[in-house]
Amino acid sequence: MNRIFVAILDSSSASVSLKTSDNKELALKYNSLITSRTPKQPYLVTIYYNDIYFCSGAVLANKWVLTTSSCVWGHNYAKKLTIRAKSDRIDMGGVMYRVAKCILHPDFLFYSTKHNVALLKTSTPMRYGNTLQPIALAKRSLVAGDTGIVSGWGLSKERKGVKILQALNVSVAEVNECSQSYLEYTRMLFCNRTEEEEPCWDDEANPVVQKYQLYGLTSFIISCSGAKYPVRFTDVAELRLWIRSTMKESMP
Repeated sequence: MNRIFVAILDSSSASVSLKTSDNKELALKYNSLITSRTPKQPYLVTIYYNDIYFCSGAVLANKWVLTTSSCVWGHNYAKKLTIRAKSDRIDMGGVMYRVAKCILHPDFLFYSTKHNVALLKTSTPMRYGNTLQPIALAKRSLVAGDTGIVSGWGLSKERKGVKILQALNVSVAEVNECSQSYLEYTRMLFCNRTEEEEPCWDDEANPVVQKYQLYGLTSFIISCSGAKYPVRFTDVAELRLWIRSTMKESMP
């Protein structure tokens, strides 16, 4: 049986219980929303198409950014894509880099949840510093009880767009079913279900990080209401081989 995970997020310190399909009750804890006025996630970048913000990404190497195929699908004309690094703001600051190549996973289909990753290669190397550093790919998937941080520039609890970097602490619990809302779930996913604070539309491809390792990317956000549609995250560890081999084959 495939393992599916639920990440519980909220804007105030609290706890909640869920029942799995075998009627086991799981107590889950989640912590507060964090507003960062300095880039404490130096691997995090913003991605623009025709100068319009589309989603986030994570720096893997000085010319490589990992994002989701669902973000750049239909907008993967590389010359129109740019990346903002070294800034905690969505609208200013930092350094802009042009994209030379956009590579979607060859097995990605927009109506499917599988293989939802893409690689962006910049025209020039990104210069590392205190506000820009690469992040390592996780070698394993998250398991029940693990915690991490989701960060990005999505909507606030009031459903208003934010310009300053936001972060949410995440707790993960194992369940037998991702959601009754989705017919398809695979080992390439883990997901979120909550009626409170959660990733929203502008949070596409936000990284899920634990101990400076990249475990997931916010994926296929349908609604801002977790009570109806849980937010799904691409499980990076399951796609690590394709990511590494694609970067290697596309060098220099």
